[in-house]
Amino acid sequence: SKLTDSVSPFSFAEVEAILESEFGEAHSVLFSEIESTPVAAASIAQVHRAVVRETGEKIVLKIQRPGINKAVQTDIQILYRLASALERLREEFKLLNTTAIVQEFQRSINEELDFTLEARNLDLFAKNMSAQEGVIFPKPLWAFTTKKVLAMTCMEGSTLSQVKDIPSNVDRKYLTESLVSFFFESIFFHGLFHADAHPGNILLQTEGRGRLVLLDFGMVGTLNADLRNKLSKIFLSLVSQDFDALAQTYVEIGEFGRNFSVRDFQRDVADFLRPQLGKPLREIPLGQLMLDSTRIARKYQVRVPRDLILFYRSMITLESIGRRLDPDFEFLSYGQSFARDLMRRRFSAEEIFRDLLKTFEGLRSLGTELPSQVRSIVHRLESDDLNFGSKQREFIVKELRRMN
Repeated sequence: SKLTDSVSPFSFAEVEAILESEFGEAHSVLFSEIESTPVAAASIAQVHRAVVRETGEKIVLKIQRPGINKAVQTDIQILYRLASALERLREEFKLLNTTAIVQEFQRSINEELDFTLEARNLDLFAKNMSAQEGVIFPKPLWAFTTKKVLAMTCMEGSTLSQVKDIPSNVDRKYLTESLVSFFFESIFFHGLFHADAHPGNILLQTEGRGRLVLLDFGMVGTLNADLRNKLSKIFLSLVSQDFDALAQTYVEIGEFGRNFSVRDFQRDVADFLRPQLGKPLREIPLGQLMLDSTRIARKYQVRVPRDLILFYRSMITLESIGRRLDPDFEFLSYGQSFARDLMRRRFSAEEIFRDLLKTFEGLRSLGTELPSQVRSIVHRLESDDLNFGSKQREFIVKELRRMN
């Protein structure tokens, strides 16, 4: 909250210089009006309202802070040194994979520094999530977008981080369900999700039942089909409270230490989660849950895959926003409803056909490539290239021929 609320804006003279540098002409040629005082100022950029001269359309311009690229790269090197030192200091930090966290952050923030990527993300989300009503987001204007300037449609509302009292007409449950639905659909159905949805990046519109406006799509997470499928298994195991299946799927995703018992891990996961499922948000001790999960990770020497870092971060942020909007919201009840849609999607004719194609392609490759690979191995074994004794070599050649 301090970071998002306490960043000093840079001068309007610098804004004018950036616009002229990016577009090759004075801003007055493109815009009939630009407010000199920014609507918001953050660490990477600040936002100014403007009016397009040719059409009279009201827009906002997100303008990159001068010198931010150099400052970011310096900070990242400091973070790498700290992460590396922490991993050498204690085993817990090595298991938390702190250097991978910094690596993921570096990739994400480098993408944030290119505003054309954020504009592309907005277009992708508009394509994927066109049916959403409770959660909306701006549209990019490509004619006025460069790497350092992003033009978007103007979205009104109050920043959620600064809203003290939500008006009584606003349907809190509806907004929370809409937000959770937005994230679940983007994660499980599309594999592309907003990875920086803190309250400073969300506007609240209070007309009617209310709406949430998501801003800042510079940091997004992506999940490939395999990882998305495994996360779906985890989600379905959670809502059905099938802790054995949940633990088994984690075994498929994570990296565990040598002295590892699946049965013990299943028992610890069940003891850890069972008391919390079904509670409303206000009764779930998030901090304690995170500490307990770290202890389990330490016990079994689990390393968190790099691809899941932004996913976990988004879930924690989502829980925080949900707690603010509707403390009585029950994730389990909603999750069971969403699980039905997820099952229908997973076992739809389209998904099954796609899986069959993938399977047949794998079998085709196996049938055409394996014999030549085995023959190559046999040839090497019959030669003196590999350091085996004659009896071992004779046995291996015999077995490989039989298998081939």
